[in-house]
Amino acid sequence: MSGRSVLFRRYAVVISAAIAGTVLAAGAIEMTFALRENLQRSRELHVSAANAVFGRVTALFEEVERNFLAVSNAPWSFGAGQGARVRELQRLMRLLPSVADVTFADSEGRESIYLSRTERNRFESLQPIDASLADRSVAGKAVFGPVRHRVVGSAPIVQLAFRDRGERAGVTLVTVNLQFVSEELARMQRREGESMSVVDERGVLVAHQDVGQTLRTSAPRQAMRTEPEGSAWTEDAAGSPALTVWRRMDNPAWTLSVESPWRQVLKPAMGTFYRTLALVVAGVIVSLGIAWLLARRLARPVVALKDGVSAYGAGNLEHRIELVTGDELEDLAHSFNAMAEQLRDYTVGLERKVAEKTHDLQGALKVAQDAMRARALFLAAASHDLRQPLYAISLLADALVIEPLPAYASGVVEKQRHAIAVLRTLFDNLLDLSRFDAGDVKVELRDFPLRDVLGPLAVDMEMTCRAKGLRGVARVGPEWVRCDPELLRRVVGNLLSNAVRYTVEGEVTLETATSDGLVRISVRDTGVGIPASDQGRIFDEFVQLANPARDRDKGVGLGLSIVRRISELLGAPLTLTSQVGVGTCVEIAVPSAVPAVAGQVPVRPERAVTFPGLRAWIVEDDLLVRDALRVQLDAWKVDARFMGSKSEIGVLLAADGSPPDVAVIDDMLGDGPTGLEVAEWLGQWMPRERILLVTGNVERARVEALESSGFVVMVKPVAAIDLADWIRDATLEASASAAP
Repeated sequence: MSGRSVLFRRYAVVISAAIAGTVLAAGAIEMTFALRENLQRSRELHVSAANAVFGRVTALFEEVERNFLAVSNAPWSFGAGQGARVRELQRLMRLLPSVADVTFADSEGRESIYLSRTERNRFESLQPIDASLADRSVAGKAVFGPVRHRVVGSAPIVQLAFRDRGERAGVTLVTVNLQFVSEELARMQRREGESMSVVDERGVLVAHQDVGQTLRTSAPRQAMRTEPEGSAWTEDAAGSPALTVWRRMDNPAWTLSVESPWRQVLKPAMGTFYRTLALVVAGVIVSLGIAWLLARRLARPVVALKDGVSAYGAGNLEHRIELVTGDELEDLAHSFNAMAEQLRDYTVGLERKVAEKTHDLQGALKVAQDAMRARALFLAAASHDLRQPLYAISLLADALVIEPLPAYASGVVEKQRHAIAVLRTLFDNLLDLSRFDAGDVKVELRDFPLRDVLGPLAVDMEMTCRAKGLRGVARVGPEWVRCDPELLRRVVGNLLSNAVRYTVEGEVTLETATSDGLVRISVRDTGVGIPASDQGRIFDEFVQLANPARDRDKGVGLGLSIVRRISELLGAPLTLTSQVGVGTCVEIAVPSAVPAVAGQVPVRPERAVTFPGLRAWIVEDDLLVRDALRVQLDAWKVDARFMGSKSEIGVLLAADGSPPDVAVIDDMLGDGPTGLEVAEWLGQWMPRERILLVTGNVERARVEALESSGFVVMVKPVAAIDLADWIRDATLEASASAAP
């Protein structure tokens, strides 16, 4: 969506919403007031109708009450003749058609006169009457009985009791047919849907404009039971909302109500609603038109500015914003144009400077590339030329301890071997750091049991601790991890070596624990500890906090640096916790793995001291290394043949008629074929696992070629014990493969 349409739509929406919202608010206010006025008028009309009902019903019963009170107060009630009473009662029945029958009982409750419109008249029958109403009657007042039906389906009736005056006064019971009340309601003028009814205090329907409705029982609202008059929203007989206005009579305590369904009540308000809706729709349509015009006028200069800035951002500094509005937007356009001109001038100068700097950087890059090539050549030369004499010195020193020596000479040789070990460690660490810096170290992840790596380290640690008077503790669980086993061995080995080196008394502990999908390997010691201020730099190169005199017995300060490099390469978090005078704990966390199906672990025999009768061919062109290997192999009683080229191997192979038991081949053999090429050729006549390639070259490409060849590869200087281990393993594998 373009910036023009977005801005245009935003303006259009805002303006339309403002106008439409105003129209809607006005319509809502109009409808609210119209609804209130309509409800108020409806209530007033309902109150007027309820008052009319009240007047009609009250007048009907007041007429009955007034005439029969006059009869009960007449002189014959004090001894006048019974005939005069009968004639007067008959006259009232003709006068009041709502009266269904009249009964006069003496003071004993016996029927004396019974006049009826539907039955035969009775005189002096002396039948006992229902005393429930007669007993409640009092002189000078009409007492109403309950509304009832003579028979099911007939019109409801109510009895009024009038007590004569005097000690032995009788009582007149007047039965009023309430159908006349319903007929009176039916004759009253009503609005459409409006209904009028009368209920007694029990909720029994006394009268209704529909006479048939008087045969059911109503359930008036609680408000109609407690309040003498009022209005409320209730439910009609069909369960729909209705507006009801009621008023209660004093005697009897009946409630007169006028009810209209909500549709009829709100009908006048619907006209206002439709008018308002029409105005809202018209207002929205007009607002959209106005909004479109205003949005177009407002958005055009802003979009022009936006397009100009986009052109500048894209590098088109020749673009100019053409805008004529006569306001601040036009001033802003002129400012952008001036800024573009300044940027253009600045960019031209900057491009010229960039070109000059690029030329200088290209020269510096060539120098750096030349330096990297020189560095690679130096590493290659150092790895071979410096390792060769160190390799020979190491073999000669190991050969000296095979036979017993005098005490003084033995001490000198031991110190010599220790110095060679320190030199080998320093040389290996320096080359390792160079490989890390060059990115030549590859991570080979696989799943393996942790004990395969930590088991031998734990044994060496316990032996070293025992020799130093320390206690070595190893608690290695059966966990499997996914990691590079060789790199993990370097990390834990360096940590254990460092812990033993700086612990004077106490113990060194190696333990493992699993949590959150990680196996945590921790090395803990009771050494001198590391101050908090120095813990941040303990993993830097050549940092030895407790060795200011640079005692080589305490290392060269590269072990922990290599630990940090390997930890970063593996992506394994490294945690250091230390307290001065208490000790140090270093922990590395590696991902756990699912154990593979357990297989048989070969039992490694005890280390062999000699290899009598073993035939070995040594391909080495360095005479010093040859002499050192000859001394060592003679001490192991190995039948060794030495040669310096592939041609010499061919002559020896033709003379002996069979290959040797093992072959040790140097990878760099002067100007002839490389050691790898010689090994490939010799592998045609003997198993590849019995051929050892020895190299001092640490170039990445060469190391990858050697490792992918399938031969066993060792990096110079090779310790005598490692060479002996390989000879023993190779001969054991050959014996196992030859066994039936």
